[in-house]
Amino acid sequence: MTVRWSSRSLGSRLQHGVFYLLIRLAGATGGYCLLLFVVSWYVLRPSIRNRSKAYLRRRFPGSGVFGFFFHAWRLHWAFGQCLVDRAAAGILGGFSFEPVCSERLEAAAGEKGAVLLAAHTGCWQMSPYAVAGYAGV
Repeated sequence: MTVRWSSRSLGSRLQHGVFYLLIRLAGATGGYCLLLFVVSWYVLRPSIRNRSKAYLRRRFPGSGVFGFFFHAWRLHWAFGQCLVDRAAAGILGGFSFEPVCSERLEAAAGEKGAVLLAAHTGCWQMSPYAVAGYAGV
């Protein structure tokens, strides 16, 4: 029997509120600290871990039980980081940036025009911030 996917969050309003409060008080770093515990708890729960099992088994064949836990933890950690970053951008008013290779980009665009190609590996909502180069919160 296939269970139909739902976009409903795993966390309650109260749990989200704790993250938001911690981000207000300690920035994204505070959110990451809490995220360590949340991700570790989720990876221990079979119902949560099994949601990514098919992908991880295909992506890392033969990784064994401990390898599967490691890859599941890293997958949930990366996704959680995207969510904390997005929440921090909304709560704290965005990110601060230092242009990375801006001279090279401007020179390339000035000569012939340029196409900036970036991998879509995180929250697409953060992409306008990533263009200038992420320097931290």
